Amino acid sequence: MRLTSLLALSLALPVSGHAAEPDLFEGIYSIVDPRTGAQTDMFKIWKGVDDYTVLTNYNSAWSGPAFGSVGTPPAKEALPGPFPQDPRVRTLWIERMGAIYQVPPGALSVAGRSDTGYLAHMVQLGSPQLLRRPVLTGRPERGERGESKYKPNANEQRVTITTLNFSAKAVQVGVSDPRNKDNAVDTDPLAPYMASLQSCCYYLPQKWHAALRLNVEYRSPPEGKARTVTLPVPKYDKPDKLAVAVRADGKIELVERPASDDMAAMPAPPAAELARIRAAIIQRQKANVADLTRQMEKEPGSAREFRDDLTALQQTLKYTEALAACSKTPEECERDAIAQAKEIR
Repeated sequence: MRLTSLLALSLALPVSGHAAEPDLFEGIYSIVDPRTGAQTDMFKIWKGVDDYTVLTNYNSAWSGPAFGSVGTPPAKEALPGPFPQDPRVRTLWIERMGAIYQVPPGALSVAGRSDTGYLAHMVQLGSPQLLRRPVLTGRPERGERGESKYKPNANEQRVTITTLNFSAKAVQVGVSDPRNKDNAVDTDPLAPYMASLQSCCYYLPQKWHAALRLNVEYRSPPEGKARTVTLPVPKYDKPDKLAVAVRADGKIELVERPASDDMAAMPAPPAAELARIRAAIIQRQKANVADLTRQMEKEPGSAREFRDDLTALQQTLKYTEALAACSKTPEECERDAIAQAKEIR
């Protein structure tokens, strides 16, 4: 397994509780980036009549759909794991991808434990803990994958919208045209200090003009009152990089969307919160190493099969510890942490 695919393993933060959620697996799932402490969305899941619809993160936009069902995965597609699975664990099998486990407190899934209640088990992703929050609440989602009645003009271009939440509050944001309410799109509800994936589609003229305005509708879920502010659209050459920025003081702005790998421009928790987040990640990673070490000692026959997995967990732990101890620039800390992790064989 490659180191770059393992750095997301075993991230640990408690997930906030939400009353009266519609289904055990329906929701938006994220992992925590140990570099910044910010969450990154990985899955968006809705419950259908007989199965689940699953969108996945592909290049910072939702891709899919894939389909999933609750129960034991097909034997030919089930992924191996070192642990005996507690019967209380529930499995959402997603075709051609792997599984998401709902893991009660104290229970052990085939891939390990989870402090958040959810754990991925996938070839491409590994087995990171997942944080879960509700999908859009209060009304149907507007946009390409939801309701859209808007018929664009020939001189208009579709635009994806991102929300950047720099505040300490959860936010839910949508945008609409003050002249035509059908031209509208909702971004995903966000936890504090995170960016949404790109939501499609809003339509803007191919050529900018000074009279362009956009309504931003926002609230703090689950109970926050909805508010609307009308803002001028920033000047553009091509209307393809628009973002709604929610500042730390709650001010709403329209800005050019930064590159997803531009850590300096993306939302991230303040230093004290980042230290707490990394400490929680390290604690869970140490527990993962201890769990797997005990299991391999208990079942010597499995030691060879899962030796690479133990090395990967130890590399991931070393990476996070190195980040937490580093006082250089983010880029230098990243390089040093990867170098230290690779020293573990």
